[in-house]
Amino acid sequence: EDLVQRIAFMYENGDLNNKRIICIGDNDFASLLMFEVAKPKEVVVIDIDERVLATIKKIAKKQKWAIKTKKFDIRKFSQINYPKNLEDRFDVFQTDPPYTEVGFKYYLALGMIALKRKGACYVVVPHMNLEDWSDELLYETEKFLLEHGFFITDVLPSFQSFLDKYGIISSIIRAERTTLVKETFSALKQLNIDKFY
Repeated sequence: EDLVQRIAFMYENGDLNNKRIICIGDNDFASLLMFEVAKPKEVVVIDIDERVLATIKKIAKKQKWAIKTKKFDIRKFSQINYPKNLEDRFDVFQTDPPYTEVGFKYYLALGMIALKRKGACYVVVPHMNLEDWSDELLYETEKFLLEHGFFITDVLPSFQSFLDKYGIISSIIRAERTTLVKETFSALKQLNIDKFY
């Protein structure tokens, strides 16, 4: 249900049909659902998990969907180590990063490099009413987007819920790029990669 709601939100905003989309992490198989409900021009999935990529590749081939996959460890993302053929190619990126400031900034930075000017992004962010850390992470995420030339069009609280032992509830942020303000690599240099997860 949550995934359907997210993809429907993207569809309603005109961010699926005839768009080039990059999914940064896709263990919920959002890329496949995009093709079930719309006609993207192309979807590229970046993930470290070979099982996720193999499943997506198998289903995309069977359905004849334009989905490409690339194995990449985002923790090794740097100014010299990233998939350069993805730069400035996409209209939309969507991600549900690890729930840490470091994880968010790395995932967002890769999406920003891949995104064209005037592109849109969708970011799933934890929303825990009684947890200060989730408010701080939401603040840091919004600040990072604003500092890198995005304006936030929507923040939908309690948009998704994950029924696990922690009962995590998440919001979704939609933002649009207005300009290419500055490169993102300098912001990543200050982060402690040991706090990625």
